[in-house]
Amino acid sequence: PTPTPTPVPDPIAGFSCTVVGDTITCNGSSSSNAVAYNWTFGGADGGTGSGVIASHQYTISGVKTIRLTVTGPGGNTDFDTDQYTVTIP
Repeated sequence: PTPTPTPVPDPIAGFSCTVVGDTITCNGSSSSNAVAYNWTFGGADGGTGSGVIASHQYTISGVKTIRLTVTGPGGNTDFDTDQYTVTIP
């Protein structure tokens, strides 16, 4: 008989960030079944990052939308977004 393949769990994205001055640091360790982490730091002065923990230094004050996209072992993806306020000193 053919063995039944073990299902590959889908990833679930989750994160939290802290803002200190003009820099935001985000931690995606609350995600589950993730093997890759890709960050988008929104705003005209935004950027990208990778890894469980990523940070970005902003040059313009305002509300920034942060997005984490995680990839699971089977190649499926999930994302989460949140907004944080950055104030340039």
